Amino acid sequence: MLAEHPYISILTNVFSLIGIYDNFLIFGILLETKFGSQWSSILLCNQCFFAGFACSIVLTTNLSKLDARTTVKFIDVILCYLTSHLSVFWLAEILYVHNLVCLTIERVIAIWCPICYRSSQKLLITLTYVYLSIMVLFLYTPLTLNREFYSNGTCGLADDPKAPWRELILRIHTYLWFVLIYAAPALVMFCNNIIIIRKLRQKQISFSWTSSEGVLSNPVTRLSMTTVVLVLLHLTFYAYDSIKTLRLHVNNIKCEAGSSTFNSGVLVILVGFSLNPCVLLLMNAELKRRFTKMKY
Repeated sequence: MLAEHPYISILTNVFSLIGIYDNFLIFGILLETKFGSQWSSILLCNQCFFAGFACSIVLTTNLSKLDARTTVKFIDVILCYLTSHLSVFWLAEILYVHNLVCLTIERVIAIWCPICYRSSQKLLITLTYVYLSIMVLFLYTPLTLNREFYSNGTCGLADDPKAPWRELILRIHTYLWFVLIYAAPALVMFCNNIIIIRKLRQKQISFSWTSSEGVLSNPVTRLSMTTVVLVLLHLTFYAYDSIKTLRLHVNNIKCEAGSSTFNSGVLVILVGFSLNPCVLLLMNAELKRRFTKMKY
């Protein structure tokens, strides 16, 4: 079960539905339209897909009220360790955050090394998925160590780690989660966008506005807005859960899935996922035009 508190349950359902609709709608538009290079298009598609997928997992879990279970014990054990307690949601969160990091790195390379950028698209795309796989290995795999399949067929969090090495890994993982999901990505995104803005200003790009569509046309101004929005969204909607998880670990308090503390962190992240398509619409005039055509 995902949510015991009725108000949190309702809010998670609402924001999950909003996130599913908005993200997959923009994802469909992105698939039909090329925005920039192949690499940038893939990164934008990934961002919407990961956010929409995360919202889908939360809604499905919240409505089903049940953990996945079959009549085959071997399969149940695998499902317990890989999918219980919203493990797949955290997988989507890992991919979403670090895809966002790749998106800012993509802009830096495009500005500083345009020739290399255009000639190395396939290599850069490959490196992106290698990077995402490494982050999944470091951040998602340890989550499975904190799951326990009991003899009565139920699945829960391990009450007491069976081996010292597992306790050590889980302790390290808590700090890695805070650094690699919250602190480091926020710092990298902010620094990357500052580098881009500084480079564009060196080229003496003039400021201009397009009042007809409400979209900033100058690259410096638009990227400045992008920097502020993306960094603030990340800091705002990931801070609560990341700091909460770290604080609970330091105080040696276990947070069960289904508790109000656990679900409140998920809810705040869902709000951020729901706002993801809005940011993309504000960033891209062509995307906004296509969205308007679909609307009318």
